[in-house]
Amino acid sequence: MKEKSKNAARTRREKENSEFYELAKLLPLPSAITSQLDKASIIRLTTSYLKMRVVFPEGPGEAWGHSSRTSQLDNVGRELGSHLLQV
Repeated sequence: MKEKSKNAARTRREKENSEFYELAKLLPLPSAITSQLDKASIIRLTTSYLKMRVVFPEGPGEAWGHSSRTSQLDNVGRELGSHLLQV
């Protein structure tokens, strides 16, 4: 019975880890950074990124010198990630 419980816990942890690293890959950060993040950092950065998207749903706009929506979000995400990694 104890072995069965250990295996179930191991399987659950493997699934959780897989989901955390999938989430990290979705962050607008270079893979060199996301591959080094721990679980707490992945959650912290994801939460910050989602909050930023509420404030800037279409990106920061022309005021920051960005023209396309995709490049806006990519650049803001990189800037946010850099800032949060410094904190």
